[in-house]
Amino acid sequence: MYAKGKGSSVPSDAQAREKLALYVYEYLLHVGAQKAAQTFLSEIRWEKNITLGEPPGFLHSWWCVFWDLYCAAPERRDTCEHSSEAKAFHDYGFVNSGYGVNGIAHVSTTSTFLFVGRWSILNDTK
Repeated sequence: MYAKGKGSSVPSDAQAREKLALYVYEYLLHVGAQKAAQTFLSEIRWEKNITLGEPPGFLHSWWCVFWDLYCAAPERRDTCEHSSEAKAFHDYGFVNSGYGVNGIAHVSTTSTFLFVGRWSILNDTK
């Protein structure tokens, strides 16, 4: 998911938490919950300057994408509204194809272990 040797690095847990806190704060402000937003910042002891993104904000935008895909899953699509794009995402096998959204194959360690384990059992000549 992260390119090696191209100047990019995997974000640390602290960086990820910081971004999430920023997006939660941004979301609270965009929905009009100013007191909750200020309380949130004081409870997590935030001391950095904050630059807000445009409404509706990053967290809300990603939530909408997630919710659309969640609702379009075959087991839920009859009871939940979803877009035709989200339905196509499931119908054309992107979810279980072994390929990420960016087209790069990802390998599950569990499936690799099961495959390798089964292969060694089938080819065991001892």
